[in-house]
Amino acid sequence: MNILDNLILKHGLQTLKEDIYSSLYTCVMVHPTRADELEVGTSKLGGYPDLPEDFYWPKQDGEYLQFIGQINLSQLEGAWKQDLLLPDTGYLYFFYDGEAYGEADQQNGWRVLFYEGTADDLTATKVDVSSIYLQCGVEFSYDIRLGDTYIEDDQLYDQFDALMLEINGNIPFHQIGGTAWDIQGDVLEECQEFSGKKGDWQLLFQIDSDDQLNMMWGDVGILYYCIERQALEKKQFENTWLIMQCS
Repeated sequence: MNILDNLILKHGLQTLKEDIYSSLYTCVMVHPTRADELEVGTSKLGGYPDLPEDFYWPKQDGEYLQFIGQINLSQLEGAWKQDLLLPDTGYLYFFYDGEAYGEADQQNGWRVLFYEGTADDLTATKVDVSSIYLQCGVEFSYDIRLGDTYIEDDQLYDQFDALMLEINGNIPFHQIGGTAWDIQGDVLEECQEFSGKKGDWQLLFQIDSDDQLNMMWGDVGILYYCIERQALEKKQFENTWLIMQCS
């Protein structure tokens, strides 16, 4: 009997064993730690981005979008990137206006930039933006997580919820790839609905509300940057779609 089977037995969820196993997924978890100073080009959440000279901080209606974070892809293990179809090197930058939740007429409310160069080409960039989130350096881990599942019986769901807490921990769910942690509905279906594109959507980056970063999306919500598989394979990150859900 493996560890998960023991946990299923511990929480009295033997009748849901098949559902539990089908709800497991792998992803790269992003673990932030407050940092006043970071080397240029390192992965981070919050603070200011390190941009190449020919990149412009995205705007909406003349106002700078808020900087959410940057991922230095060379800091991810090669096997992780192969699994998630990510480029071997380069930088991903994530921006958001603080309000958009994914409707088609809100497309200027988010932006994802991709740069294939090296840290030597980057400069810490500051502009007069409405909100600057607290800067955190990040560490990455490749983890197995237990996603949510529909259980009609309230008592059984409480037991399942306790199992999720024991497996996942009580931490903000910042993750690259894997299964979106839906709050209001199926995130990938919303991407199809709002974008009008019925492609093979998948989660690129999920950023949870997090006091450590001073990030709060609606009422303790989550940001989901999603992309079609075909666009991901072609490194067309400008085609990323954002969904925001909250309680």
